[in-house]
Amino acid sequence: MNIFIFDNNFHESAKWFFNNDFKRANKQILESTEMIAVACDKFGFQKPFTKTGTPYKATRHINHPSTKWTYSNLDNFENHLSYVLHLCDVFSSLQNKDHACKIGLLKAGLNIQQLNATADFLFVGHKDYTMNINDNDNIYQKYTTYIQNKWQLQDNSGD
Repeated sequence: MNIFIFDNNFHESAKWFFNNDFKRANKQILESTEMIAVACDKFGFQKPFTKTGTPYKATRHINHPSTKWTYSNLDNFENHLSYVLHLCDVFSSLQNKDHACKIGLLKAGLNIQQLNATADFLFVGHKDYTMNINDNDNIYQKYTTYIQNKWQLQDNSGD
Protein backbone atom coordinates (compact mmCIF):
# COMPACT_ATOMS: atom_id res chain seq x y z
CA MET A 1 0.00 0.00 0.00
CA ASN A 2 1.95 2.96 -1.29
CA ILE A 3 1.42 6.19 -3.16
CA PHE A 4 3.16 6.23 -6.52
CA ILE A 5 3.60 9.73 -7.97
CA PHE A 6 5.97 10.10 -10.89
CA ASP A 7 5.63 13.72 -11.92
CA ASN A 8 4.69 16.92 -10.13
CA ASN A 9 1.88 17.27 -12.66
CA PHE A 10 -0.66 14.78 -11.31
CA HIS A 11 -2.37 14.19 -14.65
CA GLU A 12 0.93 13.40 -16.38
CA SER A 13 1.87 11.13 -13.50
CA ALA A 14 -1.44 9.27 -13.75
CA LYS A 15 -1.06 8.84 -17.52
CA TRP A 16 2.48 7.48 -17.17
CA PHE A 17 1.41 5.09 -14.41
CA PHE A 18 -1.47 3.64 -16.44
CA ASN A 19 0.58 3.41 -19.63
CA ASN A 20 3.37 1.54 -17.87
CA ASP A 21 1.70 -0.46 -15.11
CA PHE A 22 -2.08 -0.60 -15.60
CA LYS A 23 -2.62 -3.29 -12.96
CA ARG A 24 -0.96 -1.36 -10.14
CA ALA A 25 -2.32 2.01 -11.25
CA ASN A 26 -5.84 0.57 -11.09
CA LYS A 27 -5.10 -0.89 -7.64
CA GLN A 28 -3.69 2.50 -6.56
CA ILE A 29 -7.16 4.00 -6.99
CA LEU A 30 -8.72 1.55 -4.53
CA GLU A 31 -5.89 1.77 -2.01
CA SER A 32 -5.89 5.57 -2.19
CA THR A 33 -9.65 5.67 -1.70
CA GLU A 34 -9.22 3.54 1.42
CA MET A 35 -6.53 5.91 2.74
CA ILE A 36 -8.72 8.91 1.92
CA ALA A 37 -11.60 7.32 3.87
CA VAL A 38 -9.40 7.19 6.97
CA ALA A 39 -8.41 10.83 6.47
CA CYS A 40 -12.06 11.83 5.96
CA ASP A 41 -12.90 10.22 9.27
CA LYS A 42 -10.04 12.08 10.98
CA PHE A 43 -11.10 15.44 9.48
CA GLY A 44 -14.84 14.89 9.98
CA PHE A 45 -15.64 14.73 6.26
CA GLN A 46 -18.09 12.36 4.57
CA LYS A 47 -16.25 9.15 3.72
CA PRO A 48 -16.35 7.90 0.13
CA PHE A 49 -18.93 5.26 -0.73
CA THR A 50 -18.33 1.69 -1.89
CA LYS A 51 -20.04 0.14 -4.91
CA THR A 52 -22.79 -1.09 -2.61
CA GLY A 53 -23.45 2.44 -1.34
CA THR A 54 -22.04 2.05 2.15
CA PRO A 55 -19.24 4.35 3.36
CA TYR A 56 -15.73 2.93 3.32
CA LYS A 57 -14.52 1.78 6.71
CA ALA A 58 -12.08 4.18 8.29
CA THR A 59 -10.12 1.41 9.96
CA ARG A 60 -8.28 -0.10 6.99
CA HIS A 61 -4.54 0.57 7.00
CA ILE A 62 -4.97 3.30 9.62
CA ASN A 63 -1.37 2.99 10.83
CA HIS A 64 0.29 2.55 7.44
CA PRO A 65 2.82 5.34 6.76
CA SER A 66 1.07 6.36 3.53
CA THR A 67 -2.26 6.63 5.33
CA LYS A 68 -0.67 8.60 8.16
CA TRP A 69 0.87 10.94 5.59
CA THR A 70 -2.56 11.43 3.99
CA TYR A 71 -4.25 12.44 7.25
CA SER A 72 -1.30 14.35 8.73
CA ASN A 73 -2.60 17.65 7.32
CA LEU A 74 -5.19 19.04 4.89
CA ASP A 75 -2.60 19.83 2.20
CA ASN A 76 -1.54 16.18 2.03
CA PHE A 77 -5.19 15.08 2.04
CA GLU A 78 -6.07 17.46 -0.80
CA ASN A 79 -3.01 16.45 -2.82
CA HIS A 80 -3.75 12.76 -2.40
CA LEU A 81 -7.42 13.25 -3.27
CA SER A 82 -6.53 15.32 -6.31
CA TYR A 83 -4.07 12.67 -7.47
CA VAL A 84 -6.56 9.80 -7.10
CA LEU A 85 -9.15 11.78 -9.06
CA HIS A 86 -6.60 12.25 -11.85
CA LEU A 87 -5.96 8.50 -11.78
CA CYS A 88 -9.72 7.99 -12.08
CA ASP A 89 -9.88 10.35 -15.06
CA VAL A 90 -7.14 8.48 -16.89
CA PHE A 91 -8.84 5.17 -16.07
CA SER A 92 -12.11 6.55 -17.50
CA SER A 93 -10.43 7.68 -20.70
CA LEU A 94 -8.84 4.26 -21.20
CA GLN A 95 -11.80 2.10 -20.19
CA ASN A 96 -14.71 4.29 -21.35
CA LYS A 97 -16.35 3.99 -17.94
CA ASP A 98 -15.95 5.55 -14.51
CA HIS A 99 -14.03 3.69 -11.85
CA ALA A 100 -16.31 2.65 -8.96
CA CYS A 101 -14.07 4.57 -6.55
CA LYS A 102 -14.56 7.80 -8.50
CA ILE A 103 -18.31 7.39 -8.26
CA GLY A 104 -18.00 6.84 -4.51
CA LEU A 105 -15.68 9.82 -4.05
CA LEU A 106 -17.94 12.17 -6.00
CA LYS A 107 -21.07 10.86 -4.26
CA ALA A 108 -19.42 11.84 -0.97
CA GLY A 109 -18.80 15.34 -2.33
CA LEU A 110 -15.04 14.78 -2.53
CA ASN A 111 -14.31 16.62 -5.76
CA ILE A 112 -11.44 19.03 -5.49
CA GLN A 113 -10.06 18.15 -8.87
CA GLN A 114 -10.15 21.79 -9.94
CA LEU A 115 -7.31 22.52 -7.54
CA ASN A 116 -3.99 22.99 -9.22
CA ALA A 117 -2.43 20.66 -6.70
CA THR A 118 1.05 19.53 -7.56
CA ALA A 119 3.59 17.50 -5.67
CA ASP A 120 6.79 18.94 -4.31
CA PHE A 121 7.82 15.36 -3.64
CA LEU A 122 7.79 12.03 -5.36
CA PHE A 123 7.09 8.94 -3.29
CA VAL A 124 7.81 5.54 -4.66
CA GLY A 125 7.07 2.70 -2.32
CA HIS A 126 9.63 1.77 0.27
CA LYS A 127 11.81 4.41 1.92
CA ASP A 128 14.82 3.13 -0.05
CA TYR A 129 13.12 4.26 -3.25
CA THR A 130 11.74 7.62 -2.10
CA MET A 131 13.08 10.69 -3.83
CA ASN A 132 12.42 14.39 -4.09
CA ILE A 133 11.62 16.36 -7.23
CA ASN A 134 15.14 17.80 -7.24
CA ASP A 135 16.87 14.42 -7.10
CA ASN A 136 18.92 13.61 -10.16
CA ASP A 137 17.85 9.97 -10.21
CA ASN A 138 15.26 8.86 -12.72
CA ILE A 139 11.94 8.32 -10.94
CA TYR A 140 10.76 5.86 -13.57
CA GLN A 141 13.85 3.71 -13.12
CA LYS A 142 13.43 3.79 -9.34
CA TYR A 143 9.86 2.58 -9.71
CA THR A 144 10.90 -0.23 -12.07
CA THR A 145 13.64 -1.30 -9.66
CA TYR A 146 11.26 -1.15 -6.71
CA ILE A 147 8.66 -3.33 -8.43
CA GLN A 148 11.25 -5.83 -9.66
CA ASN A 149 12.81 -6.13 -6.21
CA LYS A 150 9.45 -6.33 -4.46
CA TRP A 151 8.19 -9.18 -6.61
CA GLN A 152 11.55 -10.95 -6.60
CA LEU A 153 11.58 -10.89 -2.78
CA GLN A 154 8.00 -12.17 -2.65
CA ASP A 155 8.75 -14.93 -5.17
CA ASN A 156 11.72 -16.09 -3.08
CA SER A 157 9.87 -15.99 0.25
CA GLY A 158 7.88 -19.17 -0.42
CA ASP A 159 4.52 -17.38 -0.13
